[in-house]
Amino acid sequence: YCLASLAKEVGSLGSHWTPPKYISLEVENVGLIGETYKQLLKLGYTHYKVARQYIYVPGPCERGAYQPQIAGSGSGPFGEAATDYQVGTRWKALRMLLNDTQF
Repeated sequence: YCLASLAKEVGSLGSHWTPPKYISLEVENVGLIGETYKQLLKLGYTHYKVARQYIYVPGPCERGAYQPQIAGSGSGPFGEAATDYQVGTRWKALRMLLNDTQF
């Protein structure tokens, strides 16, 4: 629903709309990758990361165990600090998402 809401903004504002620099979303199964790809492309995104959320638990965040520059809790670091399951903190070209199904 998050991506659909953003798509409505694109439709109503047209060229005056700028997507948020970063978004975080949960894709529950690989069968949703094609639609997710189309929506991200329509919104103007060109790169992505897939972070495995299960390796992050709220405990360390709540205790302040992470450095202040690493934002996020429970789902892991966010934005530049997010860690892709294959390439670490580097971003992958969005076109690669269609074949990225090992998460």
